[in-house]
Amino acid sequence: MLWILLAVSETSRWTAPAEFGSFADGRLLESSGLAPSYEFKDNYYTHNDSGDKPRFFRFDKKGVNAVFNLKGANAFDWEDMASVRRNGRSWLYFGDFGDNSKVRETVVIYRLKEPNGGSGAIEDFDTYTFKYQDGPHNCEAMFVDPGTGHIYLVTKEKSKADVFVLDSPKTSGVNVARKLGEIRPNTGMGEFGRLVTAASTDPQGKHVIIRTYSGALEYNVTGKYQDWWQSKPQAVTMPLDPQGEAICYSNDGKRLLTSTEGTPCNIHFLTLAPKKQ
Repeated sequence: MLWILLAVSETSRWTAPAEFGSFADGRLLESSGLAPSYEFKDNYYTHNDSGDKPRFFRFDKKGVNAVFNLKGANAFDWEDMASVRRNGRSWLYFGDFGDNSKVRETVVIYRLKEPNGGSGAIEDFDTYTFKYQDGPHNCEAMFVDPGTGHIYLVTKEKSKADVFVLDSPKTSGVNVARKLGEIRPNTGMGEFGRLVTAASTDPQGKHVIIRTYSGALEYNVTGKYQDWWQSKPQAVTMPLDPQGEAICYSNDGKRLLTSTEGTPCNIHFLTLAPKKQ
């Protein structure tokens, strides 16, 4: 097995990647987002990239065990998802905000209660329509602050990545994503290490991780949550995937999962490294 080895400091929180599962499922061809389940132990969710229906999949180590459809939703270009547990409820978010040509004046995020049963159609969900304050962007990375419910977005650019936030979005009208700043990720391998393809935050809101095609960078939240991007990131070793486009923390924050587009869908995990004595 080949790994992309990055310059990880001696205080790295994570072990090397190991295989979680490899799923040859004809319905799951381009895993583009990952999020943990808060209702089912050791289960996770994923969805396909553009070209699929507005649907998502729940899976465990054995493979896909449930498929859900958002009835009446669109699926122009779903690029990332997130899950969060707040006020005793578990929520799933799906970002239909892919825009390679940067021509979409408004884009969409869907929010719904995490299903507590098996496969089926879902009719009850929120739709957040929004635009960026400075015009269209291509975006493939989203996460939700577990403390406030604010939605964070990290754009996909060749030289930098802009950081935006949707403060308590509403289901009516067009929300405006506010720009917080920019980061310049670099995980090696040229342009592949600068293009942000996914993001996630741990359930405690203490860490944020962003994924590129060649690696990942983890940020510590040391002050205000919205300032996470200003901290110095730490490189995290990723598997050498053909097109790594998804990453998430587990629902206890003790694991990282990452997946790649293509079939079979290869999923790897990292665990917290033992603390040095």
